[in-house]
Amino acid sequence: MKPIEEKPDTKDSDIEWDVSHKHLKPGENITITGNTKPDTRINMIVRFNVAVAVHDGRYSHDFRKVHIPEGPNEFKVQTRPVKNMTFTVKMLMPFRQHRDAEESVATYIDTNVPSGTFNINISGDAQENTETIQMDVKASQVIRADPEGNISYTYDTTPFRPGIVEIEIGNDKKEVELIGED
Repeated sequence: MKPIEEKPDTKDSDIEWDVSHKHLKPGENITITGNTKPDTRINMIVRFNVAVAVHDGRYSHDFRKVHIPEGPNEFKVQTRPVKNMTFTVKMLMPFRQHRDAEESVATYIDTNVPSGTFNINISGDAQENTETIQMDVKASQVIRADPEGNISYTYDTTPFRPGIVEIEIGNDKKEVELIGED
């Protein structure tokens, strides 16, 4: 695993920010605004969990229209309790990575992912007698404040199911609830 190349350069306490909505439907955008020191690079982390039903010993979940921004980023997926996980990005030629589980947890991490909008499938074999597996997703990226120190970033929620999305910038975490049908 390669580290994120462009490191954030703020002290966690130097950032003030908020989100546009605390409750919205999947597919609506979250806008993050705030301020810090001018031209500062800031690490933003988004976390969410998905419960995935198991059928005939297998699980599968599609994330549609996942936008990967330019610049330093990291994407991490963990599934549990499972035997393995296959991470597939659907492009012109599918990109697949297979991970065997360690102590019933399979982990896939990728850094500095090329930018674009992709469909992603995560699938595999669940542990015996498992009806639902838990999928934990963490995406991080570096965003930049403008010359006046303003932060403005729009995050598309299309790939998310209803539930809680946690956004972390600096020492502050905020939760956004996605409500309604997915």
